[in-house]
Amino acid sequence: MLAELQSLKDHETWKLVPRKPAKDTKVITCRWVFAVKRDERGCVKRFKARLVIHGFKQQKGVNYNETYAPVIRFETIRAAIYYAVQRAEVDVKTAFLYGDLEEEIFMEQPPGFQVDGPGFICRLLKSLYGLKQAPNI
Repeated sequence: MLAELQSLKDHETWKLVPRKPAKDTKVITCRWVFAVKRDERGCVKRFKARLVIHGFKQQKGVNYNETYAPVIRFETIRAAIYYAVQRAEVDVKTAFLYGDLEEEIFMEQPPGFQVDGPGFICRLLKSLYGLKQAPNI
């Protein structure tokens, strides 16, 4: 959970704002999703936590406009794999956190992350797992 929070902080995914300016705007909730990663023998390798916004609570025309995912050409995938193999590295574990948001979206502070008290909420600056427009960004 700490690694995920650090990644969200490093990518400047949100900024805390007073709840008051967002009074007329719907504040979307979020939750933690936990998973156990295992090695090829089935032994526990590590535990993983991911913060997911409740995108199903978004309102079309308010929090998002389109909900499609772009389709990539096979040649582009092949070129990316070739590049990764040449460099002997690839990292897309936080790919959704790189896209800037155009819409103004407010989210409750994540459970276990009450900074500055309950009078503050998160104004999303970057895409987050669970947003309807996340694959499009």
